[in-house]
Amino acid sequence: MKLLTLLYVFCLFYVFIPGNVIKLPIKTSKMNIILIHAFVFSVILSCTYGLVDHVNLIEGHSDKDKVQLRKEIEEKKKQGKNLEDNKREDEDKEGNKKRDIRKLGKQMQEDDVRMGRKKDDIKKLESDLRR
Repeated sequence: MKLLTLLYVFCLFYVFIPGNVIKLPIKTSKMNIILIHAFVFSVILSCTYGLVDHVNLIEGHSDKDKVQLRKEIEEKKKQGKNLEDNKREDEDKEGNKKRDIRKLGKQMQEDDVRMGRKKDDIKKLESDLRR
C-alpha cells in the first residue's frame, strides 16, 4: 500500500468516527449511529480507493524499486561488457583478416618467384633440347 493511500484511509476513518467531525442529526441508539458511520465510511472508501491508489506522487524507493533498479543496472553492465567483447572480437577478426591477406600476398609472391624459376628452367631445358 502506498503512503498516500494509507494516509487517505486513516483520515477517512478518523472523519467517520462517530462524534469526531460529523454528528448525525438523527436521534437513534448508539449502535445505529455506529452502523451508519461504518456504512458511509465503507461506501466512500470503496468508491474512492482506486482513484487515490492510482495517484502517482514521487515517493521514496520501495524494496521492489530497488530490486528493479539493481536488475536494470546489472543488465546495462552486461550489455556494456557484451559491446566491449563484440568490439574486441571484431578488431581481432579484422586483424586476422589483415594477417591472412599479408600471408596470401607473400605466398603469391613466392609462387610467382618459383614459377619464374620454373619458367627459366623450362626455357633452359627447351634450349638444351633444341641444340
